[in-house]
Amino acid sequence: MICFADTLKIHTNKTNDFRVVCKTTRTDIRQCSLSMARAVPPRIFPWPRQTLGGVVRQGESIIVWCNNYACAYRLEHGAQYRAILTVADLTAYAERYGDNLEFGSFRRRLRCRHCGCRDVSTIADHPYVTPKERAEREARDRENR
Repeated sequence: MICFADTLKIHTNKTNDFRVVCKTTRTDIRQCSLSMARAVPPRIFPWPRQTLGGVVRQGESIIVWCNNYACAYRLEHGAQYRAILTVADLTAYAERYGDNLEFGSFRRRLRCRHCGCRDVSTIADHPYVTPKERAEREARDRENR
């Protein structure tokens, strides 16, 4: 990894660009022997991105709630508006938008029914699964592949 405390940005007058140099050797960071710039690994996301079709296949409902403090529902009832997207709802959305749509992109399309705000949060409504049930499900999934 690059230690950004040991780098400087210097403006080059010829091309109107900036170049990054090592503070210690005052050379280009890509050519400095002390730099780790060549060893920077690509950014890897720790978990695979969940798709809408994957959520449907897992068979879990999604709880959605509005985060807008000025929401008409919140002002009238004194609590956040919450909705549950059942597996049937998610199946209909998957047919409409496609199974391969990332869940994050789908989530950006959701909005509050009362105020129209797109500032909503989601969480999966996980049923409790014992370790034995999880192992059996994983074994079935491995057989089906």
